[in-house]
Amino acid sequence: MTQSRVLATSLFADIVGYTDLMQRDEASAMEKLDQFKSSLEREIPKHGGEIIQYFGDGCLALFSSAFEAISCARKLQQQWGLVDKLPVRIGVHLGDVIRKDDNVYGDSVNVASRIESMGIPNSILLSDSIRNSIKNHPELRFQLLGNFEFKNVSEPIAVYALDTDHLEIPDPASVTGKLAVKAKKRSTRLRRFGIVALIIVAILAYDYFEENSKSKETKEIASSIAVLPFTNLSQDTDQDYLTAGFTSEVNHQLSKIESLSVVSQTITQQLVSQQKSSPEIAEELDVNYILEGTIKSAGERTRLITNLTRMTDNKLIWSEEFDLSEINLIDAQIQVST
Repeated sequence: MTQSRVLATSLFADIVGYTDLMQRDEASAMEKLDQFKSSLEREIPKHGGEIIQYFGDGCLALFSSAFEAISCARKLQQQWGLVDKLPVRIGVHLGDVIRKDDNVYGDSVNVASRIESMGIPNSILLSDSIRNSIKNHPELRFQLLGNFEFKNVSEPIAVYALDTDHLEIPDPASVTGKLAVKAKKRSTRLRRFGIVALIIVAILAYDYFEENSKSKETKEIASSIAVLPFTNLSQDTDQDYLTAGFTSEVNHQLSKIESLSVVSQTITQQLVSQQKSSPEIAEELDVNYILEGTIKSAGERTRLITNLTRMTDNKLIWSEEFDLSEINLIDAQIQVST
């Protein structure tokens, strides 16, 4: 397990209104998603960036240079705004990033995602740390939107809109997003759901493989598993980052089992982004098991469904469904332990 801390520029981008479009016109939504990913995969490497992970219709990328990150964002918005007509918003922030195995954590990632949530189609928003790094470039102009308090961020952050290339500028008086005051109640509830769900899925999967690793059959057959990215079926984009956390934690828990080979999260994500089915992924990765999960919110109710399938005979080993709004952390621990 390797871990390193670096100063990096995080760039978040997503398609505005994608969930609604998917419900109205699935074919058009998938076409736009393909255009979105194709542009990212073409332009980000040209500017020295790295795609870290896709989150449904969103993407996280890292750059070693703030100027290159902004140059890449400008190029992407020119393509999406003028050619593809894709309603994409981008948020950029410079800060500490912790790289651990296949994942990244830290200030830069969290703040960039929150700044991105304030955007509107064809906009590029950035923090004061980015502006201070690139303000000596006269071709770049900025408009201050104000100082904002974000969820889980200790101090207010000055947010600017890039006022170049005919980019759109949000109205400072009406910006929305992952702001601390407006989202406080919702944020607390999502954190509670996240803790509960991680315990449920991780313990169920861990207990199953620990128990079966003792059997003669499992000892004779090398066990391997791919955990597919959990799917957010709700319209709440907060859940995208929550479901990504589920996937990462379950991978981590399963990797503790000596008798089980767990496929890298990055490799699995790449195959899913290619729209391959579970059987196709299992065959390509040569794994015995596939673990999948979905989470969906409706009003005050949030439901988690997990499925573990043995791919050698396509048999569903176990499937669990939980209404997370009706159980608390202690209840969940008792429930999955019995």
